[in-house]
Amino acid sequence: MDSINFVYNILPEALIDSAYKQSYYPVISYDSLRNILNKTCNDRDLKYLYSIIPYREDTFLFIISSYTHEDILNDMISKYLMPYYHYPDVLNTLSADNPINYTSYSDEYGSFYSAFHYFQTSKGNPYIIGADYSLDKIISLNWKFIFIILGVTMIFIFIYIYHKNLKYNNGL
Repeated sequence: MDSINFVYNILPEALIDSAYKQSYYPVISYDSLRNILNKTCNDRDLKYLYSIIPYREDTFLFIISSYTHEDILNDMISKYLMPYYHYPDVLNTLSADNPINYTSYSDEYGSFYSAFHYFQTSKGNPYIIGADYSLDKIISLNWKFIFIILGVTMIFIFIYIYHKNLKYNNGL
C-alpha cells in the first residue's frame, strides 16, 4: 500500500480530470510521471503501478501506467485512455465505502497479486490506483524459502546424527 500512497501523492488530479473530459494532457509532464512510476517499480520490486478510471460497464481506461522492457518489445505499453477490458472483477466492487481490495488474477499482461485503492478527485471523479506483484516472482520466492528450510533441516539432521554417532562410538 506504500506504493499506492506514493502514486496517490504524485498523481495530479488534473490528469484524472482531463481523462474524464478525454482531453489532452502535457506530454512532458506525463512522461515524467511515467518515468517515476517505472523507477518506483524497479526500486520496490513491483511489476506495474497504474491508475485507471471506469469508462463503461465493461471497460476501464488507463490513465497512466509503468511498463517493462518486455512491454516495449511486445508493443504492450498501456497508453493514455487505452481501454482495459480483461480486468479483475474486484475492480467493480471498489467504492468510497469499500476503497481497498487485494486479489490474484491473470490478464493479457501476466499473472499478478494486486492491491487496488479507490479514490476520488476534488471534482468527484473516481479513479483506482493499482500495484501489481508478479505471481511468478512470488512463487519463485516461495520455492527459494522451501529449499532454504529443507537445506537447514538437513544440516540439523546431519549434525544430530553425527553427534549421536560420536556418543555411540565413544561408549564402545
